[in-house]
Amino acid sequence: MHTRFTLAVFSLILLASLAGCAPEPATPEAATAPIQTETPRPIIPTATYTLIPPTETPEPTATRTVLPTVQSIRNIAYVPDGANQQVLNLYLPPEGEGPFPTVLLIHGGGGCMLDLAGLATQLTRQGYAAASMNFRDFPGYTYPAAVEDAFCSLAWLHANAATYQLDSGRFYALGHSMGGTLAAMLAAVDDPAIFMSNCPHTLPEANRIHGVVTYTGIFDYTSPSMTNALISYAGRYLGGTKAAVPETWSQASPMTWLDGSEPPFLLIHGEADDNIPPEQSQAFAAALQATGVQNELLLIPEADHFDIIGSQVTLEAALEFLTALVGQ
Repeated sequence: MHTRFTLAVFSLILLASLAGCAPEPATPEAATAPIQTETPRPIIPTATYTLIPPTETPEPTATRTVLPTVQSIRNIAYVPDGANQQVLNLYLPPEGEGPFPTVLLIHGGGGCMLDLAGLATQLTRQGYAAASMNFRDFPGYTYPAAVEDAFCSLAWLHANAATYQLDSGRFYALGHSMGGTLAAMLAAVDDPAIFMSNCPHTLPEANRIHGVVTYTGIFDYTSPSMTNALISYAGRYLGGTKAAVPETWSQASPMTWLDGSEPPFLLIHGEADDNIPPEQSQAFAAALQATGVQNELLLIPEADHFDIIGSQVTLEAALEFLTALVGQ
């Protein structure tokens, strides 16, 4: 697997993909195909793929290297006839025959559909497949819709691993903000049956996910570190105050589910984050450590809730973490 990539380009593309509710990719692949309403057919390269034009990376000399194209299959409905948000975009490596280690990418909340295309493209050029999922988001939908969609997206990947040459023994999740919370839930919940009642796919009983990277996240809704703004948000998202529905506040918290069986975690947080305080990641790292789960905590000085995404340090750390897991 290649480990060399251009972090400056990576940062710019990723920040562009997170700039707002309506992503503005700079490449022609932004035009999406109609949403599928049934299980995608096997890959037909000439009919199914949208090709992302290669970018050009300057070399030290006057020569320029054109990177190979990345294969993109867009708007796959992981719930046939489901809501418009229940779709994912699948990105496959431009080279190699697979099966490919696969990263499920989960964007932050905000009530809009986003595609982490920049991050997905960079991962595929390192030999990964990447699935950038959307989900039924707050405020349009409340708990547990987003959690159900995260599990159903993962189930779709398992169900279609052979079709798209995905290595189900090397599935990982990476999420930012609310996406970080959802990624942690995928790893922490031992029996996701309560979140799977409306999903047409099934999950294996064990080894569903093999590693998680979080760029911030709420890991304990009941924590004293919750700010007044987060408490207000949680009350609306979770369907009532902590006093009114304490079981829901607990159930929605990845911290509640920890038992030592979780896969490795990389927790990334900005020390200047005033949206979700870094104490959330610090406490979750301590809880993972106490239960014997391999984890790394990376705190970035002066980085806020959104700076954390564009940091070259965090991009390097995430790729190093995933590469180490793939090699195990």
